[in-house]
Amino acid sequence: EFEPPDSAARRRRQKELASYLEAHQERLEKVAQRCVNQVLLSRPVDPYEALLHLLSEYTQEGICFRQVRFWPRGPSSIAMEVVAEARSSVLSAHRGELPAELV
Repeated sequence: EFEPPDSAARRRRQKELASYLEAHQERLEKVAQRCVNQVLLSRPVDPYEALLHLLSEYTQEGICFRQVRFWPRGPSSIAMEVVAEARSSVLSAHRGELPAELV
């Protein structure tokens, strides 16, 4: 029986994901739950920044601030994004909108 080439690739990918999940699932769940609970208990002004900081304690290389981006969102507001880097991966740590008169 003929099997489409993407079918073998898909099965291989699913096998790799299952292996990754088996190796990391328990620790990922515990760390994520611990960090989210700490944020909920402490109720910081910026929960995303607090969560990012707590999660950075579990990375091998840490999380580094990369940049803050701003762009017009309309006549009365400006969008803002805080960008960080962890283990060579770039991530958006926080997004928000600011009133244009603040800038």
